[in-house]
Amino acid sequence: MAIVDTHGKWIKANTALCDLLEYTNEEMLQLRFQDITHPDDLAPDVALLNKCLSGEISNYSMEKRYYTKSGKVIWVLLIVYLAKDKKGRPDNFFAQIQDITDVKVYKEMRNTALSHAKIGTWAWYSNNDQLVWDETMFSIYDVDPARFSGKYSDFIDNVCEEDKLAVSDKVKISIDRDEEFLTRFRICLKNGQVRYIEGRGRPCIDSSGKVYALTGINRDITEQVLYEEEILFSQQQLKAANVDL
Repeated sequence: MAIVDTHGKWIKANTALCDLLEYTNEEMLQLRFQDITHPDDLAPDVALLNKCLSGEISNYSMEKRYYTKSGKVIWVLLIVYLAKDKKGRPDNFFAQIQDITDVKVYKEMRNTALSHAKIGTWAWYSNNDQLVWDETMFSIYDVDPARFSGKYSDFIDNVCEEDKLAVSDKVKISIDRDEEFLTRFRICLKNGQVRYIEGRGRPCIDSSGKVYALTGINRDITEQVLYEEEILFSQQQLKAANVDL
């Protein structure tokens, strides 16, 4: 935890923060938060701070990076509150800083692994028809995020016509019966290409026992399916050749 003046200078910093940033208390009080903030995160932080000073907001939170004294980069969750003096003028900022470096590294490793494996994650909140995709889903479906309405139709419209009914039935059964599902289907991209998808999903239950959302993954198995078809074709050819012999 810390107190920072309206120009960004550290006024007070507790032991936990000093240890996290590898500075002594005396060294911290000679710095401004701008001095140790990662350049890519400085502008968003300053913009939010200025909104507090102008009265637009009274607090804010963000994920950002700091440089420690040894030059190491750490990720933190920053929560900032504006304190005012007796006349209602901005006085200083109270800041809470939580180290989330391990969480960010894990997420980055997970996202990289999923991307290489062509596995996209999704969530569909059925009550208000809100669909959420990660970056890999947009890549698999070749959909521009700017043109994504966040509706169920964004998904089902990409499913090949012959597979739409089967997929919709799986989704409906999962919601009605509170069951996980596993299905294979094809999607038709805007360039005419067809991809094979393995979809898995599970329902999320609210406090009243009702399904309010489905979450799951889509895995692009096109190469696997084409390989299986190639093996099957080769086996059929071999069988025909054996019959001829």
